[in-house]
Amino acid sequence: MKLNAYLLLLAILGITTACQQPRPEVEIEFNEDPLMAVAHGVFLDAGGREVVPDRAFISGAQRYYIAAILAEHERGQTRERISGALIKEMEQAIVELVEDQLFARSLYLDWLIESTQPTTTADLTNKNNALRWHYYLNILGRQSPGMDDVWTRGIPRDIAERLEGRGIQVLQKINSAGREYLAACREAGVPVPDGMFTAEWTSRGIINNVFISQDSEAELWIHTSTSPEGVCLALPRYRFTGGGTSNQAHLLGIICLRTQTNKACYFDNPRGTSFTRNVPVGIDQFLGGVDLVSNGQGVCTDCHAGENPFVVHPDRSAFAGLTNTLMPAGWADPLVAASWPQNPGPTNLLDAVSSTARCDSCHQAGVTGRFPDVSTILPGYCSVILNTAVSAPPQGSMPPGGGTSSYSAHITALQQACSAPPEIGVEVEVDFPDDPGFLSPPQVIGPLYQCATRVSVRGAIYGAEVTLLINGVEIDTLTATSPYQEDFEVPELVAGDIVTAWQHFQGSDSDESPPEVARDHLVDYPGGLPAPEIDPTLIYECAHLIAVRHVPGATLRVLTNDDHPVNRTTSIAWSMVRPGKTPFEVGDRFVATQSLCDDLSPPSAPELATNAPAGANAPVFDPPQPFVGQQIATLSNLTHGATTDVSVPGFGALGSFSTPVSWYPDFDIATPLGRALAAGETLSATSRLCETGTTTSSEPAGRCSALPAPRIRTPLVGDQYVVVTQAIPGARIRVYDQTGDELGDGSGTIILLKRPLTGADTLTVIQQLGECVSRTGYRISVRNPDWRQREQ
Repeated sequence: MKLNAYLLLLAILGITTACQQPRPEVEIEFNEDPLMAVAHGVFLDAGGREVVPDRAFISGAQRYYIAAILAEHERGQTRERISGALIKEMEQAIVELVEDQLFARSLYLDWLIESTQPTTTADLTNKNNALRWHYYLNILGRQSPGMDDVWTRGIPRDIAERLEGRGIQVLQKINSAGREYLAACREAGVPVPDGMFTAEWTSRGIINNVFISQDSEAELWIHTSTSPEGVCLALPRYRFTGGGTSNQAHLLGIICLRTQTNKACYFDNPRGTSFTRNVPVGIDQFLGGVDLVSNGQGVCTDCHAGENPFVVHPDRSAFAGLTNTLMPAGWADPLVAASWPQNPGPTNLLDAVSSTARCDSCHQAGVTGRFPDVSTILPGYCSVILNTAVSAPPQGSMPPGGGTSSYSAHITALQQACSAPPEIGVEVEVDFPDDPGFLSPPQVIGPLYQCATRVSVRGAIYGAEVTLLINGVEIDTLTATSPYQEDFEVPELVAGDIVTAWQHFQGSDSDESPPEVARDHLVDYPGGLPAPEIDPTLIYECAHLIAVRHVPGATLRVLTNDDHPVNRTTSIAWSMVRPGKTPFEVGDRFVATQSLCDDLSPPSAPELATNAPAGANAPVFDPPQPFVGQQIATLSNLTHGATTDVSVPGFGALGSFSTPVSWYPDFDIATPLGRALAAGETLSATSRLCETGTTTSSEPAGRCSALPAPRIRTPLVGDQYVVVTQAIPGARIRVYDQTGDELGDGSGTIILLKRPLTGADTLTVIQQLGECVSRTGYRISVRNPDWRQREQ
């Protein structure tokens, strides 16, 4: 139902949306959300442009949000259900007591959001608070309350107390939790500084054309800490005035990260305040925690999402050399209000999308960081961060060097996921039979280029026999030990070669995978092969591996100190290479080139080995508890270049690995153990670098009865796959429709289905480790891609 029609229906039913007060000068009727986002107090309209709301804008926005919430509630999609009579009663109570219609409607919105809990609760709360503060400070011209004053949300104290008596929350302490938030952050080991513009901060220079507040000049400041290990960034903005720049920072947010534990804290200047450039100010003058919710400056974790909590502009000189400094050991864990997004992800969406150039060749764990799960509602990240980053310069900064055309498939997939419906699945008890005659095919990882001699396949079930075919001819068969990636050596590919794969498991054969067709790399790189990139650039002494980002299928050649050449054939666009001189020493210099057919690239920028930290990080098993029947494990929080030994106490060593990044997926534990993990057994891992090591252990393996249901991204009409967002490493994922028909049976992040999904489908997904099958499943309805238009 369209919102305009819904407004008419509400009027017929006697439910008002204007609070029965005189209307402001000119009414504005919005047919779409008038605010894309609010960030650091700046309002961005639906087109991403900064806007300064007037009375009419605020009135129209309030009526739009009220109608949207009531429409969602009428469809039964809000988290809480209340009666229409109560809605009308509370609205009338506010109208009768609050004379100013904009304050009245904002209080009504407060109550409506809190009582119904719509899917966009955090976003709506922020926008309503921001509009109310703007009206109070900038339109009415009132003074900002003191830090410890009681905030009456703009209405007289006696009226606020009468509304409180009616069960409508109005009174609020301005700084009700700021000091407690500081204490909580410091207790979590986050390196919170004593203040801003103090000696512990360093300015890294000016940044223009930042994503928000185009009439401002931004300055990047950094605070680094070694105990605890971590970093803070601040980005004060100063408005252009006349021929120069103001000395007052009207926008000033601070984010602090403890890199060893991934914990992050967020601070912002209170509304109506500004701080003088280079004049020290105490950190207790900033707001944090739940204070930021009522302050209406923005939902920090709506924009600051992903592997690390910062928004990095790699083409700006102020950010040069900071990438590794800002990377946590694992997925960033924000310490923020419970109503805010908790950094959902990472997303596995791009695993399902073929693209000439892959965004995830760079956006990986331990490199530049994985993307958040944009299918969860993150309007700020989608609209402000993603869309602006891939726009034309001067604001656009991704991909580095410009030229988005070769990345278009991945960019489009992320943008479409941004507009996908929220995940509203439920966990249910299930008892589905296995279809012994059906398996999902694996995937050949593209793109494929002529002259490549290695091809990778993902999505195979552990223990399955995987066969690779070129032009219908079987090339090789291997036994899968990782759904993440299995490598095949192949004869040199020729443009036009059709590459497919299938798997055989427990007597069942899958169909062949969707075909990947090899092509000449000069079609995608008409100027010839570009220089590869050593990535990450952080390389420690005592390590044995580096990582290189390159054209898929190219042959890499790495020189150490202009000598010790070593060649490495590749398949996907990011490869680990063992140079010809190891272990590394401080000052060792690495340079890489790549070649395909007779095309040789320029050399990469050189990178140097640096001093190792005092000790290696304690490895983390992800998730921390394994389960009976588990055959592989994933580890995170690794020190770049460390060697990690894995064992099972009571059995002994299972093997070791080294990685140039902080994450290692799918370590095979079943092959050396001779079986899958048994109930109660633990895994132990010791990481060492330069002879110093740190050991950690997993929790005891859980029993079958505790195996949880997996999770998938909201499936859309027309999809012939599901994206797995949460599962035990190596689990076999089985997908059923509403009739009990098994549509998918595979492993990894993408499960291919035997037919396209329709709007009538409801899927239930379970996971299996050996003979251990989850007793509960995740059930979710298939939605239309244009769900917003269809449901309004």
